[in-house]
Amino acid sequence: MQRTNRSSRGRSDSRRQWMAAAVAALVIGLALNGCGSGGNGLPSTNTRLEGQVLVPQGQTLPTLTAKVEGTSVVSSVSPTTGTFTLVGAPTGSQTIQILDVNGMVVESVPVTIASGSAIVPPLPAPTIFTAGAASGIAGTVYKGPISPVTQNGASNEEPLANATLQIMSADGATLITSVTSGSDGSFSVDLPPGTYKVVPISGTNGFPHASPFTVTVNANEVSNITVNYDTGIR
Repeated sequence: MQRTNRSSRGRSDSRRQWMAAAVAALVIGLALNGCGSGGNGLPSTNTRLEGQVLVPQGQTLPTLTAKVEGTSVVSSVSPTTGTFTLVGAPTGSQTIQILDVNGMVVESVPVTIASGSAIVPPLPAPTIFTAGAASGIAGTVYKGPISPVTQNGASNEEPLANATLQIMSADGATLITSVTSGSDGSFSVDLPPGTYKVVPISGTNGFPHASPFTVTVNANEVSNITVNYDTGIR
């Protein structure tokens, strides 16, 4: 396989200025009638959550399970539609987890559950990268500056772990999938040829943040990119 090197960096006023689409807590606060668990942590029989994990176009999801963290409330996730239903979850602040076949958490979202029925906003599709894929995007995420003063001969940036990158259609209208950087800041995602918008998700309180950019993936090539997050340290 050929690999091409591409670096996508955004600059403003001679400094990297990055902004991101927020994916922080998706909160459901529907005030529906009925009696809940009263905050005692016991399952409530009159709560029903309808959710969906986004399915990449032309693909199916691997075996996934939706679960309310810390409870026995679980639901299988449809591999074709990504839909799931959680019945009897405790009311109040909870976390919905999406687990892979090994029980590892691949996506999670905090919600506030009220009595009755509610709809969970769609969760990004989990990405499982297969080494040697015919085409896709790979690279490293960095954050910087890490110090207000740059020392001669010393780097003022470092790899950023657990950064989430949303892979959108070129027009930004459709979420294709998402990928999270590893402990060394690296990431890989398998994608068919085409042009994509990469939307880095900002951190707590907006920092670190990075600007969206476009990447073109060619057949039988992996486009290598660098994503630079601005920490706001000055």
